[in-house]
Amino acid sequence: MRATSTQVKKTPVPSSTRAREFGLLSKSSFEQTRALQAVAFGLIILVYVLLRLRHLSQYSLWYDEVFSVLTARSSWSEMFRQIVIDRVHPPVFYICLKVWIATIGDTLVRLRLFSVLLSMATLIPIWNCLRRVKSSSRLSCAVLFAIATNPFLIFYAQEVRMYALLGFLAACSLSFYLADSESESELWLLSLSNVLLVMTHAAGAAVVGGELAHASIVRHRSRRDVAVACGPALASFGLWMLLVRFMAPHSAMVLHNVSWIPKPTFALVWRTLAHILGGGAALIVLNVPIAIVGFKRIRDRQFLLLLLLSLATIVCVLAFSLLFRPVWQERYLIVCVVPYYLLAGWSVAKLSPNWKLAGTVVIGLAALVSLEYDLTHRPDRPDFSSFVAIAKSNELPVLSSYDVAAAPLAFGIGHYDQSRVQVIKSIADQGSGDPAFITRDIAYSVGQRDWIDDQRSLSVREFLYAWDNSADTLLPAGIKPTDLSSAGCNLEKLATTHGQGHEFTLFAVNCH
Repeated sequence: MRATSTQVKKTPVPSSTRAREFGLLSKSSFEQTRALQAVAFGLIILVYVLLRLRHLSQYSLWYDEVFSVLTARSSWSEMFRQIVIDRVHPPVFYICLKVWIATIGDTLVRLRLFSVLLSMATLIPIWNCLRRVKSSSRLSCAVLFAIATNPFLIFYAQEVRMYALLGFLAACSLSFYLADSESESELWLLSLSNVLLVMTHAAGAAVVGGELAHASIVRHRSRRDVAVACGPALASFGLWMLLVRFMAPHSAMVLHNVSWIPKPTFALVWRTLAHILGGGAALIVLNVPIAIVGFKRIRDRQFLLLLLLSLATIVCVLAFSLLFRPVWQERYLIVCVVPYYLLAGWSVAKLSPNWKLAGTVVIGLAALVSLEYDLTHRPDRPDFSSFVAIAKSNELPVLSSYDVAAAPLAFGIGHYDQSRVQVIKSIADQGSGDPAFITRDIAYSVGQRDWIDDQRSLSVREFLYAWDNSADTLLPAGIKPTDLSSAGCNLEKLATTHGQGHEFTLFAVNCH
């Protein structure tokens, strides 16, 4: 009778464990290495948190942020009416912000903490993604450090808009999609993440589309799983578009909200990519390993997924902007940033040992360059505190050239009934008595600007005037300080601020 041999399936043993077993690493050395790795991760998380808390109360709310807060403060019916008027942003962010304000409050710090905490929560799916692409501890440290110091991610981690939530949900979606298990619960979590993603911002559809394209190419999931993962999200987004189409005023002009975006040039594309990836050095450092391994690894399931959600998405947005209508905006690309870092880290891991070490080091060095930028440069945010203080110290009317200056100023003063802050449409024909100005209410949403038609005549000799030197392409040219001078008014500069690419000046105006 022949003896039968039983084959025992060997479980892969981590390299560090094998080395310790064979005496290459002593027990104390192994424990020391683990301790150093834990300290490194702890320091990186500390840097991540502190950079996002820095400057939290230093800058005023921006125009778009004011719309977020005013919308979330309103009643539920009014909130949804304003969201439909705005047309381009689905309601999930506003619902979450409304609950946050009702629970936590609406001071400047508490409002910004909403986005900061979402950005901090994004560490969890990022860490899961690093585990699921099987990055080494050292490489994971470098990639996480680069994400922690990225000025672009830090900026939007503090903005009271939907981009921190969008980045969090995009990272969650990627984490659940990367799961190797066939867990039913993770499949439904992926489906829920994708629904929330597309109902937070239209850019979320790029993530769902990338996953759908990946599943169609690789065919590693059943049709039923793909339908559960992507179907509800695409259906939700389609229903939202139909709702806007039939319920929004001037619904045929939805693209009005992106009509101000210029067609991208090579220089603009380079600047945008450098910004979203943490600088020009980081842009080069991250793309070199991707280019080296890309031709050999293009069929790898994880490489293809990360490629579709990062580089391929960016190329599609660029192509659409060049061929059809410009939609090239850096904040819309926030869904691509984490997959881009993961793609670079995955590519570095596939290099030879020496080049892998070099790639890890240069990613860390690029992160240090970003950290130096974070610590030495002022965020591009306006501070209207001096404007508000001057306006509060007297009862003069406040007029503005554009909504982008008027909205934050009105919000800071605390008068939302338009009795103090109005936008000048034109200077009326000069007659006897006080000078007359044709003014209108502030359009807090870009979606309101193409249909707001209220106007009034205001006769006043003394007032405060907030001037934005950047022309608003969605409106006729604003009244300039030189126009006021030509109408017989004297202007005294009182304060200036800048942010979001705009320069703002507050004048005291006295008209004869």
